[in-house]
Amino acid sequence: MRRFLLAATVGVIASLCMADAARACSCAGPEQIYKDRKVAFTARIVDKEREGAGHLFTYQILRIFKNQERWGLKEGAEITMPVFGYRLCASPRKVGEREGVMPYRDRETDELVANGCTVTSPKSLLKIAQKNGDVQRDSGAANGCGAA
Repeated sequence: MRRFLLAATVGVIASLCMADAARACSCAGPEQIYKDRKVAFTARIVDKEREGAGHLFTYQILRIFKNQERWGLKEGAEITMPVFGYRLCASPRKVGEREGVMPYRDRETDELVANGCTVTSPKSLLKIAQKNGDVQRDSGAANGCGAA
């Protein structure tokens, strides 16, 4: 009986933890997020370090699909930004890997930031950008996600 109660208690606690994680990751689909963003690009992760409740990512921009002029993003340039909720809501990526990034302006800092909902695979971001007519040139990369 004791083992049953212990197992039941552990099960309830685990399900509550998973429910919290699921709620924390409730996102609009990437297509809707893309439409709501003024900036979207594919990038290679150059550096990733833990910072507070999130991570600080340094990306090398590979291909830009949306670029609000005020940010002055350029292909090949590096950008560092906080990414929150990454461990809960996105597949863990490693330095050297690529991802699609659809950051937004943080109202407090007036800087670009991202979260687990605003990162996706580079191929997914390319398809969404093509669907929305934002692919204006061929970068020469076979998958459209930036140079190797």
